[in-house]
Amino acid sequence: MIGGTDAAREAPPRAAVAAGLARVRPGVRRAIVAALAALVAMGLVLAVLSQWDQLPSTDLEFSPGWAVLAVAALLASELYHAALWRMVLHRLGAEIGPITALSVWSLSSLGRYLPPGLLMPAVRVAGASTVGVAARVCLAS
Repeated sequence: MIGGTDAAREAPPRAAVAAGLARVRPGVRRAIVAALAALVAMGLVLAVLSQWDQLPSTDLEFSPGWAVLAVAALLASELYHAALWRMVLHRLGAEIGPITALSVWSLSSLGRYLPPGLLMPAVRVAGASTVGVAARVCLAS
């Protein structure tokens, strides 16, 4: 059609895309999550290996107390940010459970370690849309 849009060539509605994601079999979803985790791990390993020669030679001492404190602080930070994100979603009119919010937030946070850094919002929108949060609300949060 000249001067207009062809309805057959338009992108499918967002609800149809979200419904399509929800129809993915659990085994396939687990495989996708495992592949994403492997990509993140591979990216981290490659980043460390590429910079290994530039590290200064120092004597490092492992202190279990500081390691436990660091892990506890990391977990507290993740819980805090997931709770804040859940409150923002609530203010925008979307409801999501606390465990689901923590799951979506934590999984999508892994996406920031992949080179383009664009996977984080995509995973967050996909995860939130499976529990009924609109993509536009999730992107606004």
